[in-house]
This record gives sequence, structure tokens and C-alpha cells, in this order.
Amino acid sequence: MRFWKADGSSWVGNFQGLQDWSAKVALWPEAGSIAVLAMDSFYLVDAGRPDSYVTLDSQNLVDDIILEEEHGMRFVATSTSILAFGKDRRQIWTQSDLGGYDAQLTQCAKGLLTIEVEEELGGARKTILLSAKDGVIL
Repeated sequence: MRFWKADGSSWVGNFQGLQDWSAKVALWPEAGSIAVLAMDSFYLVDAGRPDSYVTLDSQNLVDDIILEEEHGMRFVATSTSILAFGKDRRQIWTQSDLGGYDAQLTQCAKGLLTIEVEEELGGARKTILLSAKDGVIL
């Protein structure tokens, strides 16, 4: 993928992944970052220094990303856990006790992160609320 800076210069990112060929790019101006979800892998890239980035272990198949309502945190959903990253691109917390699979981020509002998971693979979905601040299940 090619990215252009405000000054007209550009850089190319090669985002590796494991499964499908889909890609989602989300700007995070408040953090000077670009979030890329490519082929079930997650990259959080410093927009000014693209060689400075954070990624997850290849065992984490990432399904979804969302920003906190005030854009202070970015949430990442793997199939069985939720991770939160701060504006400095460092991981703040992880919640892996979701009691389900295929985690999908629904929304983040008023300090609450709403997630849906399947209780059994292919089964009914249930809604879980997490504190956006610390990942505690409410």
C-alpha cells in the first residue's frame, strides 16, 4: 500500500498476513498513526516514521478495530480477546476472558466498549460490556 504525506512525499507499506486478502486502513490523527488490518493481521504505524510500528503475534487473527469515542484509545478484536492501545502505540490492557469466540466490536460510547461474541463457534451471539478504561467486564 502506498501512503502520501501532506508534503507530497510517499512511502510504501508491505503488510503481511495469514488468511484473506482484505485490508482496512484507519487514520488516527490524534495519535499521529495509521491502523492497518490486513489479512487478519494488525499494524499500528507511526505516520511520520513508518519504520516504527506495532504488530501482534501471528497467532492472533484480528477481526476488527475501533476507536474510543474521544480518540484516545484504539481497540483491537482478535477471535478470543480485546486489546487496547494508547496514543503512544503501546498496549494498555488485554481482556481474554470473553467467554466466547469471534469477538466483534460494536461500539464505544460513554466509556463502555460493546462486544459481541459467539458462545460456541457458529452459535448464538451474546453482548459483553467492557470498561474502555481498563478492560474490566461489566
